[in-house]
Amino acid sequence: MRRLVIIGALSAALTLVAAPASAHVLVDAVDPEGNGSVTVTFSFDHGCDGSPTTALAVSMPEGAQIVGDEFGAPDGWTATADDGTIRWSGPGIADGDTAQFTAQLRLSGAPGTTLLFPSEQECENGEGYAWTGSADDDPEPAPRFVATAATLDPDLAPASQTPAETSGAGTLAVAGAVVIATVAGAAALQVSGGSGRKPGPRGRRPASRR
Repeated sequence: MRRLVIIGALSAALTLVAAPASAHVLVDAVDPEGNGSVTVTFSFDHGCDGSPTTALAVSMPEGAQIVGDEFGAPDGWTATADDGTIRWSGPGIADGDTAQFTAQLRLSGAPGTTLLFPSEQECENGEGYAWTGSADDDPEPAPRFVATAATLDPDLAPASQTPAETSGAGTLAVAGAVVIATVAGAAALQVSGGSGRKPGPRGRRPASRR
């Protein structure tokens, strides 16, 4: 069943269709460049109901930066980058042929985070796919990969919360100890005095003399 939803990133005449179960746009590889950036390879091997693919638009995850303006693409294809989205277009790539596209990026996040690259595929027949689903079992999932320390730019990654959390835990521990000591002291007073009277002069610190 075809969906008649139009998406702005592709042509106004593009009609979205339900993707076959075997169809996907994928993150094929993420190669660290040793300077905080990575080269990400995207790929697909299908068209739209047999129609050749003529364009692919990939949006970057939040906080990511596109490095430079040179992007890998099949022969005859060109690419432009605007507002966090790279759009490749060119002569039709036949259904069943594998095509790869590369971009150099700086990625932000924390190790273990799944980074999504929502994508839109356009074909000669005016149809297309919106690969934007965030769930793993979405019928049209966005290309994704799980970030590691090697694939993240340390200058862009969020500051570690470990010191703050440790400090907070220590503060809570100290506060808890004070409360326990206070309660224990109050109980001792009740046991020794029986009447809850305030401590006598021994509990006061003598004033300093000038």
